[in-house]
Amino acid sequence: MSAARAFLDEGVENDAEDYAAALWLHMVSLCTDGETKGSHGGSTPGKAGNIKRDFHGAHKHYMVKYFWPSDMMRPAFERRFRMPRDVFNSVLEVTVAHSEYLRKGLRPDALGRMGISPLLKVICAMYQLSYGIPADLADDLFEVSETTASLCLTEFCSAVVDGFRSEYLRQPTQEDLGRIERRFAAVGFPGCIGCLDCAGWDWRNCPKALQGAMIGKDGTPTLRMEVICDLDLWIWSFQFGLPGVLNDLNILEVSEHFSQVLNGRFPPVEPSYSIDGKVFNWFYYLTDGIYPCWKIFVKSLSTPSSRKEKLYCKLQEGVRKCVERVFGVLFRRFKLLYFACELWSVERMKTIAEAAVILHNQIVEARRDSYCSDGAGGLSANFNSDDDETDMVIESVGAMRILETMSLASEGIKVKGLHRKLVTALIEHVWSFHGSS
Repeated sequence: MSAARAFLDEGVENDAEDYAAALWLHMVSLCTDGETKGSHGGSTPGKAGNIKRDFHGAHKHYMVKYFWPSDMMRPAFERRFRMPRDVFNSVLEVTVAHSEYLRKGLRPDALGRMGISPLLKVICAMYQLSYGIPADLADDLFEVSETTASLCLTEFCSAVVDGFRSEYLRQPTQEDLGRIERRFAAVGFPGCIGCLDCAGWDWRNCPKALQGAMIGKDGTPTLRMEVICDLDLWIWSFQFGLPGVLNDLNILEVSEHFSQVLNGRFPPVEPSYSIDGKVFNWFYYLTDGIYPCWKIFVKSLSTPSSRKEKLYCKLQEGVRKCVERVFGVLFRRFKLLYFACELWSVERMKTIAEAAVILHNQIVEARRDSYCSDGAGGLSANFNSDDDETDMVIESVGAMRILETMSLASEGIKVKGLHRKLVTALIEHVWSFHGSS
């Protein structure tokens, strides 16, 4: 298999399909000829000898159990690794191509012995991310040391971010905005492009010097995240690393995404749609009650009095639950984010959180056509009429137009009268379809 190893050593410059084929051919070969033995020299006097670990036995175990050409273990695979096998294969190939550390096991050492295989390193990282197991437990599961397991997680997450960030953690394009808006229009909120909320990741090993800013409302150090998602649970805006002392309203003031919105740099298109006979030309987000009454935020009503307002509140709160579902799915799928973090670096935590979101988006993309959920509790059927007056027209915004509107964007967004106008139109829009029922 020296030719395959030489091919893999060339890295990402090779053809993607040939690279993937050579990688998997090498993975199979390690099950048979990976136990090449060489002479063993003694350890340095006064130091304990190296622990003998069966890397190749662990590789063979997982290769035969989950990756042998058979569909018998496919249900068990998705349960163990939290993703379809096709998604895992893609992640493995890209991360190995982007990380020199993960490729180290493809080359023999000076004694002719093979190191830890890339497959075993990726599985070790995935188990830590999916189950939240401590690094020292990896010795029993994967025959690797605590230091190696921790390094596998760091290198794997960095490779995921480097290889997939531009595709799975980017701002939506004009086509994406149109698709997202149509999904929200089908459940009664034309012009909406996402649901907004914030959550936190507890930080157990937060240094004492940072705890003053990191202590959250529950009294524990926390790093907070801001998430915007669509009805498919696709996360298209993600910011992590905000101090736990900030609440959702404070985070809005330092949000990278809403800084672009206030400066007129986002969205790249100008919509035009009609609700209850009134024309609107801006996108908006579904939020909870803490956010201000800007025209881009649509909230529930604190004290609904009429039947129209109560019906609107029920629908708005039901649709906005998709962002709550995102946090539930993300923390249950990647339990490392659910448990208090024992890392010491904010940057490492940020890399792990971004990698988890990217993997989540890949899984959503792979399963998007396998389920149907409108997020509205069955109240969306009547909004799918072909004659609906809320059909939206999207117009591209040129560079000069953006510069002209940047100075006026912030003032226009914060006008409370526009917020009330939009909410009033939505209340009538919802009632016109469901008031009789």
